[in-house]
Amino acid sequence: GIGGSIRGAVLDDAGNGVAGALIRVEGRKVSGEDPLGVPALQPSHSQPDGSFSLGPLRPGEYVLRASAARHPPGAATRVQVRSARPTSNVTLTLNAGAVVTGVVSDAEGVAVAGALVQLRGGGQSGTWPRTGLSDADGRYRLGPAPGGTYLLLATSAGALPTRLPAVTVPERGELSQNVSLRSLKGAQRVEVQSIGLALREASSGVVIDAVTAGSAAERAGVVKGDQVVSVDFQPALTLGIAATAKALQGVSVQVTAEVRGANGHARTVYLTPAN
Repeated sequence: GIGGSIRGAVLDDAGNGVAGALIRVEGRKVSGEDPLGVPALQPSHSQPDGSFSLGPLRPGEYVLRASAARHPPGAATRVQVRSARPTSNVTLTLNAGAVVTGVVSDAEGVAVAGALVQLRGGGQSGTWPRTGLSDADGRYRLGPAPGGTYLLLATSAGALPTRLPAVTVPERGELSQNVSLRSLKGAQRVEVQSIGLALREASSGVVIDAVTAGSAAERAGVVKGDQVVSVDFQPALTLGIAATAKALQGVSVQVTAEVRGANGHARTVYLTPAN
């Protein structure tokens, strides 16, 4: 029956209690419950000293994760709950993380305001600030982010997307990373002959520049001007034009692509490259 509970504390990496942290139950395995019919458990918040309590709970295994302002989300923690007794001294640790700052400039070295800067990847889950806009001086600030290796992506109207594929963020502190946007004059064009289309770089990402009559692309309803959103569920903005073309060409394999037309609506198309 119900009667167990989880008691513990949310601490920072210096061992100090974190007040107001959000504690979520991300998963649970409880005997006798149908997973499809189990309502979500309400999240809880830590007290001023970092302590928290969840319950009453059925016996079983629970997966907890804590998050708080100015911290990247903590790692998932598995906790066993016994019948009619508290599981105590559970510690959920939030590391300090690091912030990423820098200046976005154009190809001439002039600061760019309103550029969208993103960190993607890093092997971490949770919702911490991954995106930010550059200010009037071109400066941006992201994070705090968990330590790891990320793709840094910057986009702005009137410039080509810029990707820095291996930005290493430290476990704590600050990383300075300036970004120089690429000029539209340097846009690349790549033909994907196996499905009968050509790709071109644009400020929005990767777009269809031409479609060959009678090709797999034409049969799938792809038209010039469509923006490639993703290929086999990989975002084209993350891939870049070369990797997008490689993913599209395949070898006698059906490729799933999402494209967005001039009306702004996205649609899924299926492409089978010619042998």
